[in-house]
Amino acid sequence: MNIRLELEKIMEAYNTRTISTETWQASIAELLKSYAPLEIAIILKEFYHMDAEEIACAMHKISGEYPAVTVGAILLNERIYPKTTKEEMQRILTKVFPQEDISKALQILYPAYVTVDARIYWYDTGVDVDSDELLTVTYKGGLWNINPSQPSCDGEGIRIIAKPGYALPGRNEGCLVGKIGNGNAEYIGNHSTFLGPRKGRLYLTANDDIYQRYGAGYKDNYGSIQVEIKKELR
Repeated sequence: MNIRLELEKIMEAYNTRTISTETWQASIAELLKSYAPLEIAIILKEFYHMDAEEIACAMHKISGEYPAVTVGAILLNERIYPKTTKEEMQRILTKVFPQEDISKALQILYPAYVTVDARIYWYDTGVDVDSDELLTVTYKGGLWNINPSQPSCDGEGIRIIAKPGYALPGRNEGCLVGKIGNGNAEYIGNHSTFLGPRKGRLYLTANDDIYQRYGAGYKDNYGSIQVEIKKELR
């Protein structure tokens, strides 16, 4: 089958009012349902010159099985509309998906960037993770200091092993540490992926003396680091 020729026939019939809008849409859906989602989007953009919102609506009519994150990822493909902002994407997806699905999709499609203050024990990132997601945290910049007698450091911390009573004993003092919900503290450093099937809010902190057993703990810390938080489906 010559897909372009078939699309031209459908378009001609629509332009000459031989078929209704509903029949036109149904004909396109039937013609394209055997194609991969990205191929469909490319055809809709390059042949019908559809914008991002029109493509999202058309794809939903072609197959209601495409989740919001799949449609969003396709729209961000370099051959479709890669410069679509988070705000624009939210408006587009609202046309065809429930808000719960949209919120989950946006957190996967657009990484979060947060600044973690060295003085805060378990900083709330505002990022939630579901059991079907992988979460990756990457250091992007900044320095913090958790020991006045030592130089400032990045997410790897300093070469002094944390004692019992620290956020994560046995790892470098000052390293970036994370936990999901009320789970155990885990080492992040400058890059780490949470692999286990867990659900909850992501919290981050510098690895320091929680109970001030060895000094002022978090009170005399200063500085901050910036991190990127990315999510993807398993």
